Amino acid sequence: MTMAPRQIVLIRFPFSDLSSSKQRPALVLTAIHPRAGLRTVIVAMITSRIDAPRLPGDVSLQGWRQAGLLHPSRLRLAKVATLDKSLVVKQLGNLTRRDVELAKTAVRDVFAAWL
Repeated sequence: MTMAPRQIVLIRFPFSDLSSSKQRPALVLTAIHPRAGLRTVIVAMITSRIDAPRLPGDVSLQGWRQAGLLHPSRLRLAKVATLDKSLVVKQLGNLTRRDVELAKTAVRDVFAAWL
């Protein structure tokens, strides 16, 4: 399965304490090329719990339906993981152009100290 930035995938995403994982949608931030000897993908969590307290880097996805999501959703850049591609269940869709721009702005804000 070929993956690229801006794609939404369904993946086994680990809890932050690593006690378990949950199948959930996630945004592909980058995929590590297999010729580098790795089969990993860096993803950011997507949640449908839009009533939860906002975290730095949260982006309300305006085009959630067009992205293949079932419910209004929020991209959560505070929860990023590097995972093996074998954990991807399937591809759901792609972010809309508008949501890509909102996500890029949020990435710059969250990781400003590194840019």
